Amino acid sequence: MVRPYMVWKRTGFASDPVTGGRGWLVIFNDMMTLILTFFVLILSMSDMDKPSIDQVSQSVSEVFGVGGVRKPLVIPRTTQPSSDRGQIQAERNPEIAATAIQIASLPGMEARTTPEGIRIGMNEKVLFAPNSDVLGERSRRMLLSLAPILDESRAAVTVEGHTDSQPPVGERFPSNWELSTARAVSVAAFLAGEGGIAPERLSAVGYGEARPRAANDDARSRQMNRRVEIKLKFQKQ
Repeated sequence: MVRPYMVWKRTGFASDPVTGGRGWLVIFNDMMTLILTFFVLILSMSDMDKPSIDQVSQSVSEVFGVGGVRKPLVIPRTTQPSSDRGQIQAERNPEIAATAIQIASLPGMEARTTPEGIRIGMNEKVLFAPNSDVLGERSRRMLLSLAPILDESRAAVTVEGHTDSQPPVGERFPSNWELSTARAVSVAAFLAGEGGIAPERLSAVGYGEARPRAANDDARSRQMNRRVEIKLKFQKQ
């Protein structure tokens, strides 16, 4: 005699105690998460350096690694140093790069590109006698050689005066604020009068000892801080 037997047929996920019949939603959710993560990585890596990419890779391993509890994906924010941004600006605008090279070739001057344009450095020893805001003959010749380049650049010109931490000697300048401002005004006035630069393009400001380039702990550092800088701001292309 043949013993009867029963055939059980499972359809869908109706009897799944974990997903409650919606197992496909779990799979779909994981797939969409992976796709979203992929596009986030593509966008973030388009402007990231090698250490940042390594950090993202480590985060991905922690998020999708085998075993353990999932951790949130961390995508580091990257910032570019000011010098790098200035280099990028110069590469995008050949006029800025050419102007900086031309200025740097002049005696007694240094030039570096910035995100806004160019910053020109001139040491106090080149321009002024100690505790004075009067331009000497040598400094006048130097500024006259610079003026045509500034005029041709069509950039806004800001002259900045800086000092070291030592107070001025004498009664003419009560503090480094007055001394640095007077020197900046002397340079700006000369560029407008003798250099032929339109006055509306010029401005002058004195920072005193507030923005040193080096610590004021020795004679060499203090000499670096006694300076006049000219900032060229170009119109955005």
